[in-house]
Amino acid sequence: MTPLPPESTARVKIAYNTCEFDHEVLIRFAAPNTVDDVVAAFNEFITAIESLLFLSTLIGAQVAASGSTIFNDVAGSWPVTWGSGVGEKVSTAWYYDFISRSTGGKRGRLALFGAKQISTTDDYRAFSAEVSAIEDGVAVLNAAEGVFLSIDGLQPIWKPYANSGVNAYWRNKIR
Repeated sequence: MTPLPPESTARVKIAYNTCEFDHEVLIRFAAPNTVDDVVAAFNEFITAIESLLFLSTLIGAQVAASGSTIFNDVAGSWPVTWGSGVGEKVSTAWYYDFISRSTGGKRGRLALFGAKQISTTDDYRAFSAEVSAIEDGVAVLNAAEGVFLSIDGLQPIWKPYANSGVNAYWRNKIR
């Protein structure tokens, strides 16, 4: 499958700090949705899964239009903090990664760092049936029409689980 350019859709980039390090999450969206719709969807998603995350603090948010590589600061009623408990430096490498696939065959993902518990089983995968916060988060992702899109601009179907683990880049940066 031919790769699509990153600017194939409108994007919101959310910068946050958790466990002593800065991270970013990218959310793709399409008209008629606006940044306010992305804010609402992100707030709902964070509310659903925040029990799984250490304290995170918003740094800022930026938006880029479809076809543009330029991000500009954007205001909104973003959550200022989410999660709870101050994680140790090592926890910045721990993540939950939600996976999807669009009807066009493009894979999507949404990862958040600062996970409190990186594995509920020996396969580093937490299923909706095992963890209610994962079930709630997946439900929000699947219900957000026109937000949390794949790179092809199509609405993906989110898998009923989240992968967890230790990110090698952040693990090495901590060393």
